[in-house]
Amino acid sequence: MRRYEYTENDSVHFWEIEQDGSNLITRWGKLGSDEYNQTQQFNHDNQARKELDRLIAEKIRQGYRASGCMPPWLADGDPVELTIAMLASVLPSRRFPARASEHPGREYWEGVVCHLTSKEFVHEVSESAYDWQAPYQEALARLRDKDQHGSPQSDAVLFALCCFASERGYIGNNDMTDFLIEQKGLPYAVDVMLAAQGVTVEASRSRNRCKLRLSTHIGGQLCPTYWCGPFCPAEWAFRRALSWTDEAIWSECVGRIRRGLPLVPPCRQSLLALILPECPDIANKLALQLAGPQADESVSWLQMVTDDAEAQVAAARVAGNAHFGLTLTSSRMAVATLLKERGSAAVEVLAGDAFREISAEALAQIGMPKSITVLARYASQSKSALANFTRASQRWPNASIPALAELIVKGGRDTGLLSMCLAELLMEHRDKLPTLQSWISPNGQGLIDRLIKQQETPAIVATSDELPRVLTDPPWLAPKRKMRTPLNVPVLTLPPLEKWDDGVRERYLGVSEWQQKQLQTALQDLRTMVRMLGFGPYHYFFETEERATFHEDAAQAIRERDGAALVAIWREYREANISFWYFLDGYVMANLPDDMGLVVWNSLAAESHSNTAYVLAKYGLQALPGLLLTVLQRPGNDLVHVLNFGTIELAPIVARAHRKLKMARDIARSWLFKFPEHAAVGLIPAAIGPEDEMQVCAAVALRLLAEHGHEALIMRVAQRYSDPTVSAALRAVLVEDPLDRFPCRIGKAPEFWQPGHWRRPLLSTGNKALSDTAMEHLGTMLRFPSEAAIYPGIQHVKDVCTPESLADFAWDCFSAWLYAAAPPKDAWAMRVLGLLGNDETARRLTPYLRAWPGESQHARAVAGLDVLSMIESDTALMLLNGIAQKVKFKGLQDKAREKITLIAEARNLTTEELEDRLAPDLGLDDDGNLSLDYGPRRFRIEFDESLKPQVRDGEGRTMPALPLPDPDDDLDKVEAAAEIFAQLKQEAGIVASQQLMRLEMAMCVRRRWTPNLFIHLLVQHPLVRNLVRRLVWGVYMLSDAGNYGGQLRDCFRVTDSGSYVTATEAPFYLPVGEQIRVGLPHTLDLPRDQVALFTQRFAALGTKQPFIQLGRETYALQTDEREAVKLTRWEGLTLSSPRVLDLVKLGWHAGRALDDGCIGYFTKKIAKGQVIRLLLDPGIVMSLMERNPVQTLREIVIGESAHWQQPGASVKLGTLDEIASSELIRDIESLYR
Repeated sequence: MRRYEYTENDSVHFWEIEQDGSNLITRWGKLGSDEYNQTQQFNHDNQARKELDRLIAEKIRQGYRASGCMPPWLADGDPVELTIAMLASVLPSRRFPARASEHPGREYWEGVVCHLTSKEFVHEVSESAYDWQAPYQEALARLRDKDQHGSPQSDAVLFALCCFASERGYIGNNDMTDFLIEQKGLPYAVDVMLAAQGVTVEASRSRNRCKLRLSTHIGGQLCPTYWCGPFCPAEWAFRRALSWTDEAIWSECVGRIRRGLPLVPPCRQSLLALILPECPDIANKLALQLAGPQADESVSWLQMVTDDAEAQVAAARVAGNAHFGLTLTSSRMAVATLLKERGSAAVEVLAGDAFREISAEALAQIGMPKSITVLARYASQSKSALANFTRASQRWPNASIPALAELIVKGGRDTGLLSMCLAELLMEHRDKLPTLQSWISPNGQGLIDRLIKQQETPAIVATSDELPRVLTDPPWLAPKRKMRTPLNVPVLTLPPLEKWDDGVRERYLGVSEWQQKQLQTALQDLRTMVRMLGFGPYHYFFETEERATFHEDAAQAIRERDGAALVAIWREYREANISFWYFLDGYVMANLPDDMGLVVWNSLAAESHSNTAYVLAKYGLQALPGLLLTVLQRPGNDLVHVLNFGTIELAPIVARAHRKLKMARDIARSWLFKFPEHAAVGLIPAAIGPEDEMQVCAAVALRLLAEHGHEALIMRVAQRYSDPTVSAALRAVLVEDPLDRFPCRIGKAPEFWQPGHWRRPLLSTGNKALSDTAMEHLGTMLRFPSEAAIYPGIQHVKDVCTPESLADFAWDCFSAWLYAAAPPKDAWAMRVLGLLGNDETARRLTPYLRAWPGESQHARAVAGLDVLSMIESDTALMLLNGIAQKVKFKGLQDKAREKITLIAEARNLTTEELEDRLAPDLGLDDDGNLSLDYGPRRFRIEFDESLKPQVRDGEGRTMPALPLPDPDDDLDKVEAAAEIFAQLKQEAGIVASQQLMRLEMAMCVRRRWTPNLFIHLLVQHPLVRNLVRRLVWGVYMLSDAGNYGGQLRDCFRVTDSGSYVTATEAPFYLPVGEQIRVGLPHTLDLPRDQVALFTQRFAALGTKQPFIQLGRETYALQTDEREAVKLTRWEGLTLSSPRVLDLVKLGWHAGRALDDGCIGYFTKKIAKGQVIRLLLDPGIVMSLMERNPVQTLREIVIGESAHWQQPGASVKLGTLDEIASSELIRDIESLYR
């Protein structure tokens, strides 16, 4: 019999449980009261054991503990250990008194006089409150005469001025308090302080002057703002003095404070409780009186003193609304004092603000399970948070082991990282487990048992003959092979080639209206042209004559059509270093008279410039010298421009970019495949030459070409040398054993590489684990660079191991990297997820990617997008597309879109066609449903119009969720069903957000499908079919072989059985033909009688549409609007920033953010390759919405798509079809509904 007890107030509750075969016997009650018992019968022992574990876990969560046990973390007293830095910040109290002051009062007075007589302050006595003018005048006279003696009122004025001066950088800001105490005694000083609470120092600043006056309008503290919170050091000094004074004086001061408290303005009363921590009744009363929506932030500081639970809650509620800089947990002094005074109980106050550095640092000094749990939840959000968590878990193992075990079994994003920490603790403190077991739930204990078993050497390990050679005899450990003899051959000649894809050159030559206006201005004014050619603004200290000389010389060179002279002047100007702007506008350059632009381009292309594509499109092959210059200077940014030119000079540059530059690798591959002959001619000499970096780059590029069908071409180029040794040497390079392609230098494994503690890969045959030696060789391969090519030995490992075990191993490696603070130099540990991961890996990684940009890890999140694309499964691509569609961080979203576009292009698909193929089936049957088995009971999962799963029992009744298990149910099957249903809900939510918008957008932009694709991708798709049969579909006849537009011929719907019927329920059959397409007809396309009939039919069937199709609101442009290029219907109207963001739900995308993170426009892609852009003023700062809470709408323009959802030259609104214009108006009007 296992006994657990729970103490509540003065009552002790007990609960006992025992398993007897397949029966569970429980007894419970209250000590000294009636006892109850119950016996539960199960079908078999295993069911009873699982129920026992579940009940014990539930009781532990409710606070029950094993009888007669003290928590191990309390065995040595209150588990709090303040650091030296924290101790230095503690405010004193009578429990922990400060030392009395040893300086004479005269020294303090001199400090007061020195600062308050500063020329910075201008005292406006006559503008002050009337009752305070005389004391103010007296105080100023005392300062002037350095007179220490005066009335209490003048002392109060000086005290108030010193408190205000704290904000102005006054270092001796508690001098006045110390002076009063030393010269006139602590009780007198208390009276002065109380009197000063009735006045406010108001200030108006002008340049280096600060005009001061006294007011009786109290709206805040004596010190407006200060680093140590709402009160200044002059006020906190009273707490220090009260801590060391004798009992009689202390009692007298307490009496004066109690009597004076009602006369102090409420917003300042908290101070009096905080300087008397020995009188918590004052704090308790004030917390209950002052707490409220309009309470001063200082009320939250009462948590340092209150000892009543209700008062503590009230003060904490104020803390939740306090300004960041004035909260208790933002002050090291307050947090240190709280920790010193309240010990481990401080965790209740600090837990809510654990995201703050000071709170996290304090929590790390408390050895309670709750403090460890709180730190663990924030561990992955920053390096400092991880450091605090690591430090705490290592310092407090007794609290950390049970806390982490319970947190990990609940699941969550960081379970892998936390498991690494727990595994490390179990290795070092396994001897503590016997005393901790009763404080860990059965599920947590099961986790610990698995981790301990994982740390032990597997009982069955694969032998050498069962493993691939790369894991037993890796080539990098073999004796070095004999060096080949390098050949020195010249580069052959091959004429350059210009090859433009359809429409690319025309698009490059297209310019915006703004650029055209800029050019016209430049052509009419040579000074403007010269400035746009890089003769930019000057430093202010250069003389006017020197400024004018370069401008005039450049203008003269243009008049004389002398390009060489213009280049010489530009270089001289650059060397003179008299400007901070040397930026060449390529558009203006290319429109210089005669061939001047070509001369300037081919000479200065290595300098900073814009509009490169326009220059290349205009001049073509003549611009190659300049292209080589700019690509050599900026290969990462400008390599994209080589895609239209084949020349042997580009081959080495492209080959190096392919191997060394991650951001340019895809472009380099495209160039190599587009111009394989130029690549071969330009790379063969380097590939068979001396072994250096260029030789490796050239060899990698040539092997890539050979692997993609160009080997014969490469060998034909080699034969042009008429020297058989060239062909032989090249053949040796091409046929080199792929396993020999490892880096020359192989570094040591990082400290976090501890594979013996992780889940090991298992062989597909025999389920045997890899040995320690094999694991080390695997780790070496994983550390090889994989940007250009993945080391083939990894595939050998994947061929012999189970995918699930490889994915588990990869996740443990990644988690260990995170636990080690994710060092960037070891980012290969995240790339391992892409090499060895599976769908579950993608699901677990995605929450990190979505969160990292908000944790200052944008670059890591972008690298994670590459990992998702490496997994290549439909689930991984779906999750990647989900980020591309919707994520909080615009930069990450843009990168995800680029990745999706590249994947679509690689599959020869459009982005929309790729999205058609990314909808997962979620394991549904052919009818789009799913059955879940409880043993004797079965439940059917169906989907509503928003793809939300619904549960139906055996009798067809709808249930809100999966039911709880009955005694007769098979608990193993119940757990499996619950896990499947939870994952189904999560993934269905992701899919729904993508598919609903995809189909609605297809309707709005008039996108169509061929009949075959309609059937296979939509009608027969297990999940999407749940949407398809709730919509009206149309058959269209197109005039070409495209996938947009067409004339509507017939309408139909899809029945539950997958057949087609018309609005009158007559059978319908899809026609066939090259120009036949299927699409979603818009309301404006549908005849009215069809709308009425389908509406009636859907209503009769109880079918709800996933989005409004049949009853959709329609709008039209006015006549004058159709002739305009800007739509100004809503210009000047205002909306809240969150409301504007609702456009994202309608298919709009936020524009590019400026340097300050502000987004000034939204765009939406419509049919015919056009883009709509809505301008905003002042723009939305996504990470700081309150900065610009209200947006004013400006004009809307439409243009051809020139870049990712960016409009080029504007066109008339009348070019929009009636559906596009209706949807545009509907979108904006919906924001005001």
